[in-house]
Amino acid sequence: MKYYTFLGKKWVYPILFHLKNNKGYRFEDFVSITERKMSRSILSKFISTAVELSLLKKEDKKYYLTELGIDVKKKFLDIKDTLRKYHNISCDTTQDCVINIHRV
Repeated sequence: MKYYTFLGKKWVYPILFHLKNNKGYRFEDFVSITERKMSRSILSKFISTAVELSLLKKEDKKYYLTELGIDVKKKFLDIKDTLRKYHNISCDTTQDCVINIHRV
């Protein structure tokens, strides 16, 4: 149940969408990804929960997507593609798609 609660949160898709496989991210990178629209305390809790749920792992002060995190990200992208197909959502950039899908 904890996975469903976490995966349904507002910032999960936009953050996972921006994370690249095999690339490490420091806390400040997450601040940049969220364009400073997420408080540091909520962001810290988000990262801690993602680590607890094995979506992210921490190595050498950086966070990486785990195999589970990569698979979950793929599922989110599949959902985005399905929504675009059936709702004729057009977007000029990947970022626009993230924003539009998030609002649907």
